[in-house]
Amino acid sequence: MNIRLSILTVSTALLCATLAPAQAQEAIRVAYDDGRAAEEVAAFRLSDEGRVRFLRASDVARLLRATQFWNASSRKVVLGVGRSRFVLTVDTRVVVVDGEPVLLRAPVRYDGGFVMIPMEFVLEVASQYTPRVFIWDEAARAFTPDEIDSARESGFQTASLGNRILRAETAALSLLSIIQYEWGDLSLRDEI
Repeated sequence: MNIRLSILTVSTALLCATLAPAQAQEAIRVAYDDGRAAEEVAAFRLSDEGRVRFLRASDVARLLRATQFWNASSRKVVLGVGRSRFVLTVDTRVVVVDGEPVLLRAPVRYDGGFVMIPMEFVLEVASQYTPRVFIWDEAARAFTPDEIDSARESGFQTASLGNRILRAETAALSLLSIIQYEWGDLSLRDEI
């Protein structure tokens, strides 16, 4: 009887170990540029993805100030930031951003009851579509806001063209158009 119980216990432990990937958890510091206090967020390294760091979907939503919706039947999480919508599906590398697919290097995972999103989503994908831009400081193990804070601290005054993120090629043209509009100088002239 004791031998059967021991075999059952060992086989159950082995089954649990193979079903749930091992996690290595580390705390990362997050600094915000919108007045929120800095905080620590758990980052995970799942054994099947090696060196890739993952964040819980709820933490990503908090970082980006996003709304979050989880559909368990389709295994999808939807994050909304302003007008942008990100649809992440568990066990796939594809993120649908406003209807357009974007490929991640590592798939979204479901582990320990949480949707785990690769950190590259925050650093490389979401930053292109949201006003929140974070930079990863490997030495400090921290997310920091981009250079805007250091520029403000150095006495620079910031200006914005609204919630839009513009490419360098179009930012100057957009600024000139706004200035012309504000000065009422968009009319066609008959003089040559």
